[in-house]
Amino acid sequence: MAQTKQRINLYRPVLISRRLAASNRSWVMGAAVVLTMALASVLMWDVKQRWDVIKEISAQKAERDRLYGQLTKLSDQLASLTRGASAQATTASAELLPLISQRTKWIDLFQDVSVRVPDGVWLVRMDVKTLDIPQGRGRTMIAKKKIITLAGFAQSYARVGQLLLALEQSPEFSAVLLKSAERNAADTSERVDFEIAGELS
Repeated sequence: MAQTKQRINLYRPVLISRRLAASNRSWVMGAAVVLTMALASVLMWDVKQRWDVIKEISAQKAERDRLYGQLTKLSDQLASLTRGASAQATTASAELLPLISQRTKWIDLFQDVSVRVPDGVWLVRMDVKTLDIPQGRGRTMIAKKKIITLAGFAQSYARVGQLLLALEQSPEFSAVLLKSAERNAADTSERVDFEIAGELS
């Protein structure tokens, strides 16, 4: 009868356990290396992210400082322009106020005359002249007076008289004088041509 072969382990048990321990240790070391690399990459990513944020904040600060400088410059220019415009506006208002007051005076005068002209009277011309009138004994002082002349025609002498009385009551005139009033010979109707002068108040 043939004998069965038996396997014999030639390795010593201690050697096997050492090999198992070495393989376990290399596995642990590999896992530790992988874990360390993963942690290092995470840390590097975090550092990069922080560095990018710091760079962005620095860029925003630089842009803010640049815009603040431009704003300060524009503010100074605006203040300078405002001072210049204010001075010009003051000068312009000083020059315009007399003109505006004169314009207002003329509007008031035209309105007053238009209200006082009675029916049957038509004005065809209005002239204004400024006269220099010497005053005082030495005749050194000159008073400027504005004389207005109204010319037109009326249906009758009575209508001219009504206009004369109405203008004498006007606050716009200090003196009213009938310069001429005569019937128009060329016209067959009762038409009276007149000219009235008055001194403006």
